[in-house]
Amino acid sequence: MMRNLLITLFVSCAIALSAQHGRVTPIDSIVYVVADSLKVGKDLPTNFGGYYTSARRTDTFTIEGVVTFDPRLYGLSTSRKAAWLQLPGVDSFAGIHVMVDNGRLNSLTGLGPGSGGANLPTLLSDVKFYENFRPGFTVKVTGVLDVFSQYKQLLLFPEESEITNFTPTTITPSVREITDFSRLDAGSGDQVTQYYPGEKYEGMLVEFKNVVVTDVSGGPSRYFWSIQDNNGNKLGVYDLSGFFRNDAQTDSAIDPRNFMPPAAGTRLAYIRGVVQQLSAQGRNQYQLSPRYKDDIGPVLAAPPVVANVTNSPVVPTSLQTVTITAEVTDDISVDSVSIFYKLPNESTFTRIEMSTTPGSDIYTATLPASGQDRGTVTYHIFAKDGDGNYRYYPDSLDGSGFSYLTLNNGISKIRDIQFTEVANGNSNFINKSVPLNINARVTAANNPVDLGIVYVQDTVDLWSGIELRGNSNLSRLQRSEVVNITKGYIREAFGVTVIDSVEYTIVTSSNVPQITPLAADPNVLATRNLTSEAYEGVLVELTNVKVNSLNPDGTSNFGEWAVGTSDTANAAQYRVDDLSNDINQGFNVDSLTLGQDLAFIRGIAYFSFSNNKLLPRNRSDIAGFMARDTATVVDTTNDTMNIVVNSRNLNLYPNPNNGTFTIGFEEVQSNATLSVFDRTGRMVYTNNVNGNQAVISTNLSKGIYIVQVQNKTEIYTGKLIIK
Repeated sequence: MMRNLLITLFVSCAIALSAQHGRVTPIDSIVYVVADSLKVGKDLPTNFGGYYTSARRTDTFTIEGVVTFDPRLYGLSTSRKAAWLQLPGVDSFAGIHVMVDNGRLNSLTGLGPGSGGANLPTLLSDVKFYENFRPGFTVKVTGVLDVFSQYKQLLLFPEESEITNFTPTTITPSVREITDFSRLDAGSGDQVTQYYPGEKYEGMLVEFKNVVVTDVSGGPSRYFWSIQDNNGNKLGVYDLSGFFRNDAQTDSAIDPRNFMPPAAGTRLAYIRGVVQQLSAQGRNQYQLSPRYKDDIGPVLAAPPVVANVTNSPVVPTSLQTVTITAEVTDDISVDSVSIFYKLPNESTFTRIEMSTTPGSDIYTATLPASGQDRGTVTYHIFAKDGDGNYRYYPDSLDGSGFSYLTLNNGISKIRDIQFTEVANGNSNFINKSVPLNINARVTAANNPVDLGIVYVQDTVDLWSGIELRGNSNLSRLQRSEVVNITKGYIREAFGVTVIDSVEYTIVTSSNVPQITPLAADPNVLATRNLTSEAYEGVLVELTNVKVNSLNPDGTSNFGEWAVGTSDTANAAQYRVDDLSNDINQGFNVDSLTLGQDLAFIRGIAYFSFSNNKLLPRNRSDIAGFMARDTATVVDTTNDTMNIVVNSRNLNLYPNPNNGTFTIGFEEVQSNATLSVFDRTGRMVYTNNVNGNQAVISTNLSKGIYIVQVQNKTEIYTGKLIIK
């Protein structure tokens, strides 16, 4: 009796508090795209074509559907939450992503503080997102239609959702083939996105049967993997649900967070989830988001697991043989383990057996000497168990396996680290701590008018630049200083090769000219392949380019813009990022105009979020731009550039001055270093300071400079004007 009473009260309260929504627009009407458009790669909705170029408050829809995912499990972010709604009994265009995201909602509609969008908890409460969006419930909700990376979603307004059917409705996944979403192109070896028919199932529950796990990478907090059919067609698996992540991004207690994907080569009876579209590996593609652990079906066959693959010596000479070691285990028994290897200048792989001792999981094989200085040797492990299940590790003989480089004189050039012939762009020394003997010049530094990331370069050539990390003294390095790098751990940081835990000494810090930028073509740099990989970390210069996008991310302004040789609709766009300490996030919209000609733009070639990008070190790397809040072009040769710095706790007077000035501090300094930088980021004066005041006398020419004082724990900055 009491239980029935509680249910009655709950339903009554929900009805009493429900919002008055507008007329319901069917989900399949909102997201529908005609087949002819999809067949030419255009997947924006047919019926509501205006919203996706400039979302407005009037692009508002009330929709109704069955909840297919618990938003408390959303694991991609702590600043937004999402779920999916799907129409029951409809076989295509029936699903949509619904999101509570106050930041994006505010940027599209102006809804913000005072209207319920001030912060995520407030907006979640206004929508009653967690209370009403229970899997199986049918709900009605209102929001603005939005597209992010071609993925359609409804951003919910701060209006209470309404449960229209408390009786749980089961949505049966549509059984599909991977080829509905992605097909292997036999000519190029690439996966090609299938907008037709794939777009019909975006946001819907689907299921794939009898698939093989492949491309497993990442960990321990996030894993990346794919599924593959018997013909090599692949579909990525996405970890939107907290069940498949080992971090703390969800609002649901999932314990323990110990997910590991099945080993590559594992055959699954089925896998199901919701279809999403996102940008990855340089292209827009569909991916599958499983919701719960039982969305990954039972294992039909599991191959051996291969791990801890190493080569010794780590840096062999051309005359040394190399021992490959791997740990191989299986749930039943390991039948055999072999290695496929290819020496420099060979076009085919040679197979030899790996040996072990009884009772051991460690297998070894010795590869012959490469016979070539700076020669690349590539190899894969092949393991088979007693049931005949097998796997390649990495997954296939496609050129993206393990590799090592033979060097007769050790690692003496940045090229030795950066150069690669494997398709994924990884260094030959990835995840290895190696001795180094590299002399290089600093091309970007971590000071107030520079990039904020330390890069070095040893020649003006391809493969010659790299980022340094993991040493507290890196912040003291200045542009053009010459360093000798003696040791480091080579790793890939989200696709960018870096020397971490770096050890170095300064060779010289004065009278060294800045390195000359390498001339580059934006059309080459914009394409993600081994040709553009050769520019990673290198200081490059593009001449006579046009600004052909002020915001390549559409309605989400992340401060990026793009340049190219043309500003026509189909022109290649090479992104420019705003990571520099001297470039504000709004630079793209307040200092540039679409179609603007730039005599040159310089910076470090970089990669992030599936795009190749340029990182200007400061504003002087951009030859002409619109001054903030003015309509005049800034001449980067004059002394009136607006350099924005934090001058808190640093008193500098008189200012302007003739080169002699006083520095005052709120706290006593002990053995602090004072440095003065010109507009290019080059250090032009340095001295030590002690106490709470210091008188500085320089012979600097007139202009604007940045003064930096660094002690053991803090860095203070201020702007200096010399007349």
